[in-house]
Amino acid sequence: MPKRSSRWGKSCGYALARGDDYSASYFSPTPQTWLDLIRASSAIPGFYRSGVLLDGVSYLDGGVSDAIPVQEAARRGAQTIVVIRTVPSQMFYTPQWFKRMGALAGRE
Repeated sequence: MPKRSSRWGKSCGYALARGDDYSASYFSPTPQTWLDLIRASSAIPGFYRSGVLLDGVSYLDGGVSDAIPVQEAARRGAQTIVVIRTVPSQMFYTPQWFKRMGALAGRE
């Protein structure tokens, strides 16, 4: 269970995608890792070529593997989960889509 902030009684977690197989990984920030976690969570595959290295593993935006990590939030003890979608629920992206976009952008 992630450490709770004493100020608000809340926790924060990041869903990231491994750069090698796009599987989901979940992290809780520490004073040493929070900035790299933010960078990785915004590293869009195809546009951010190498991802962000964390413990020797490249990570990318977690939306690739787990865009709405409700199950992970519940596993961590969340009882109230609010989801605000910015695209229709029928829309999803595959790793192949990101590779195509990267090729079009001249990144791969």
